[in-house]
Amino acid sequence: MPATLDLDHRGPIMYESVVKKDTNIIGQDNRRTIKALVRHHMGLGDGDACAVEARSRWIRSGFNMCVPVEVRPRGTHVRLVFRCAMPHKLAEARYPGVVDEKLRCEIGTYAWMQNWCPDIRIPYLYGFGFSDHRYYKRMPLRLPAAYVLLEGVGPDTGRMLSDTWEAETLPSMACMFRDDGTVTLTNRPLLSCVAILDNDGAPRTISRDEAYACTEPFVLDMLTLHDESLLANRNAIYSAADCRGQMAARTLLTALSHRCVTRERRKRSFRLQFTDFQSGSAPYLLRCSLCPSSRDAALTSL
Repeated sequence: MPATLDLDHRGPIMYESVVKKDTNIIGQDNRRTIKALVRHHMGLGDGDACAVEARSRWIRSGFNMCVPVEVRPRGTHVRLVFRCAMPHKLAEARYPGVVDEKLRCEIGTYAWMQNWCPDIRIPYLYGFGFSDHRYYKRMPLRLPAAYVLLEGVGPDTGRMLSDTWEAETLPSMACMFRDDGTVTLTNRPLLSCVAILDNDGAPRTISRDEAYACTEPFVLDMLTLHDESLLANRNAIYSAADCRGQMAARTLLTALSHRCVTRERRKRSFRLQFTDFQSGSAPYLLRCSLCPSSRDAALTSL
């Protein structure tokens, strides 16, 4: 363990000076940074209140940490969500840059939805920042995480069902947004299962800049990814019988996959799709549609 730890907004802090304290020094420091970033993105004045919820109120999902924030600009009350991707859930150590890739795909999806599906109410995107300290607006503040700042959606607001998504078709299967800020379908389809297999140690079979104009190459690459994952994971097989069963299933998938594709939708007939759907994303009564953590132009004919 290093003798000191560098924290933003203060000098290096020694381990011995905090080991006997029951407060979360790192968490408190990040809360100050989050508060400053929110004030900047929201354009708050000195008299406008901004409160970051205590760490016990933070919401942890499969891939993200969500920090509730409340601001009161000019007498109004606005709820926000400051969401950070968790690097250890996305194989960042094994594949550097995947956290920023995930964030770019999310930002691109929000921009595309706001431009092409304005009838679907989604949370407003106020700002974002990447792990290499590139921000929506240039600023001196630093947070050791990629983040997005979104409008907070409560039970009395919004609608989260994709009733009108199929009205728009897309030319390829991919995720949106590029490093230069343009919203284009040029990033690989970042499915949640791909992120999980990457994190489990599977070799990467789909390059980051690969998009699919037709179905068959995507299906074959996904099958290859699962094959490589089986070979790389030492705990994937429990017995000889289990091994034969898994290999038989993969052989059948490879042999029959072409029969699961609708001929009319092989090319340039792709639509937005949930890639990380869970029950918590679909309350019964909704008035706002929440963009999921990664939303792709994906196949509807499988």
